Amino acid sequence: MPASTSSPISLSPPFILAIAIGTDGKLAAVTADGRLIVGRGGEKARKDRGNKRKWKGLNPELISQYHVADGPVVGVSWTGQAELVIASLGGQLKMFQLPEPPTTASSIELKPTWATNTNRVDKVNSLATHTTQEHALRIAVGGLTSDGRGCLEIWWLHDCEL
Repeated sequence: MPASTSSPISLSPPFILAIAIGTDGKLAAVTADGRLIVGRGGEKARKDRGNKRKWKGLNPELISQYHVADGPVVGVSWTGQAELVIASLGGQLKMFQLPEPPTTASSIELKPTWATNTNRVDKVNSLATHTTQEHALRIAVGGLTSDGRGCLEIWWLHDCEL
């Protein structure tokens, strides 16, 4: 997918750094220039219709792009049907609720529903999430501290409306 011409000038190329596929078939990808790309073409068909179609996860008409960070985004993980968490290289964690119905307009700005910075990890390398049956969310972030040592932070969010 070509870079949006309306996005700010970036020294980072729009390379995909991480991807995640949700339980309903949506694909999320994050890029080195701070974008979140969501492909909704892979969503499962309704139960009353047969699922006899090709996977259209990369159909340009079903892709939305959002500018979510000023630098590289290195991790993405689905936490619900339309909710996901991202991690930037510099340690920003953000949770987003995707708009419904989906839009292909590249000028739509997503506002995070939750945001924080890592405490000890200065350079994030990976992100993983887990939602419990009690609707608590665990967020694990791995990376390097300021002195170059490996570090893992685990965030536990209780009473999340997922």
